[in-house]
Parts: sequence; structure tokens; C-alpha cells
Amino acid sequence: MAAPGTDHIGLSAGAIVCNARGEVFLAQRGAPGTNEHGLWEFPCGGVRFGERLEDAARRAVAEAYGIEIAITRLLHVLDHLPPGEGQRRIVPMFLARHTGGEARILAPGGCAAIGWFAIGALPTPLADSAQESLRAWHGLRGPGPLAGLDHVQLAMPPGGEARARAFYGGLLGLPELPKPPQLAARGGGWFGTPAVHIHLGVEEPFAPARKAHPALLAADAAALRDRLLAAGVAITPDESVPGVLRFYIADPFGNRIEIIQDGQGFRHG
Repeated sequence: MAAPGTDHIGLSAGAIVCNARGEVFLAQRGAPGTNEHGLWEFPCGGVRFGERLEDAARRAVAEAYGIEIAITRLLHVLDHLPPGEGQRRIVPMFLARHTGGEARILAPGGCAAIGWFAIGALPTPLADSAQESLRAWHGLRGPGPLAGLDHVQLAMPPGGEARARAFYGGLLGLPELPKPPQLAARGGGWFGTPAVHIHLGVEEPFAPARKAHPALLAADAAALRDRLLAAGVAITPDESVPGVLRFYIADPFGNRIEIIQDGQGFRHG
């Protein structure tokens, strides 16, 4: 039988998994493994026919180490050729968070050790693939102690969930996200995609944010503007910066929101 990665290009999926302490999960390859013996790597596994890449990454981590993960986003795609081993695999690597289970070795033949490690205290030697994924992650995060923006929190009055769904889900096209059970009883709603998360929290007494605001990038700002106008949403254009298509709207509760054409935002300047 032809062996993936050796007789033909293999396809695997893996993840950089972070826990609540900000540590990452790594596994050390055992001697019976197929390659990179003794090196530390991020978990990954082969993709089965008909399986989605994210599902393959979740399954591989659960089957090998007994932990559950939630995929956050695609980080990068590895073109993995272990030096001197005559193998090649294409490996989409995701960012993920640990959601359950205690890590343990379920396939002892191919794994010598596992552990959770602080970014500043990673074990050695690291596999080339792990080093490449770390470079991609650090490039995404940028320099400094802050890794990025997780979400924007806006306030809403009690009982406004239906209006929030109609506006953020219906007009802006942001899928509603499940809230953790311990937060769901507070009301409000979470909406977002891998690129943007907006959280609506109930505040009483409520006062809308009329100056402070999130600025959202739109794939086609002109089309979104026309869609909002057709739905009766008031548009306030802003032409103060030449060459930038942007405008302001208010959500059903009066919170100010800025819409900017993707590629023209101020982070691109």
C-alpha cells in the first residue's frame, strides 16, 4: 500500500494549542515514529478522505493526546519536507484553544513525551516545522506583550437580543456565536467571524456609545452601504481622508459604528 508522505504527497492538519495559562502544547517524537525522532512538535495528524481540515486537526489531537480543542483560525500552511528523510507533507496549521480533557499519551509508540510550555521556555530541540509555525505565529502577533485584539464589547439595553440579531446577524452578516454557559444567563449576544468579534453586553442604566466606536472593514463597503440604506439605516459619510471610502452608522441601540473599505483602513497606511 502506498504510504502518504513517502510514495505520494501526504496531507495532515495540526494546531498550536494554547491553554488558559497561555502555554502551548508540544509532543516529542518517539523512536518508532515516521520521522523527526526526538524532536518536539505541535500536534498534527493525517486527514481522512471526506474529512474537513479543522475536523481532522481536532480528531488528531483528541485521538493522540485525549484533549479537546476549539479551532480559532488558520495560521498558515506548511510545505513540510523533513531534512534528509525523503518525505513531503502539506500541513495546514491552525490556532486553537484547549477546551477540555487532561493531556496524556494515547499512542506511546510514536510519542516519547508531552507537555504544556510557556512561550519563553520551550523544550529543545524543536522540529523545523514547529519553528516555522512559531515564526508565522509571532509574525501574526507582532512585537510587544499584546498578541492582538480578541473582541470589541458594546453595551445594549435589557431585552434587545432580537434587535441585535437582526442588525448584527441580518444586516451586517455576522453569525451569532455561542456564549459560554456561565455567561449566557447575562443576556446580550456574541457575533463574529474569525476576523472580527463583537460582543453585546446588557447594561442598565444603558447609555449608547456615540463617540467611541468599532471600525469594521467591509469587503465591498459601497454594496454594504446600499444594503443598509435599503433597510432604512441612516448613513453618515466621512470624506475627510481622501481616497478612503468610509461612513458611520448606528446600531439599533445608538452605538456608533464605522465602516471602512477593506484595504483602505488606517492600519494599511
